[in-house]
Amino acid sequence: MKINYDVEKILVQQAVSATINLDNRYDYSVLLDFYLTIGNEFYLEINFRNINLQDIEILNLLCKKPVININSQYFIENNYDIKQIAVYIMELTEPMAKWKCFTNPKGEFWDIK
Repeated sequence: MKINYDVEKILVQQAVSATINLDNRYDYSVLLDFYLTIGNEFYLEINFRNINLQDIEILNLLCKKPVININSQYFIENNYDIKQIAVYIMELTEPMAKWKCFTNPKGEFWDIK
């Protein structure tokens, strides 16, 4: 999979408090920054709050997957069609972590082989 990381992004919402579920297994309290890219795709920055060492290990394993399933009541309430993410940067500053990700692996930024 090849992703264009240098796409222009426009901030549309910042520091939205939400709970997300990853891979139908892990729930996290997060702050979300929503960006819109060309083609109306979302780019997310996910700030995980109050995480422990076990959470860091789980997040580290998850972010190595090419695609991660994600859902949130916030997405449903706001009609955001976000079902999957691909993490391309993980930053750790315990007790927090940040993921920078593209959503829904489709469109002109994805070259899935």
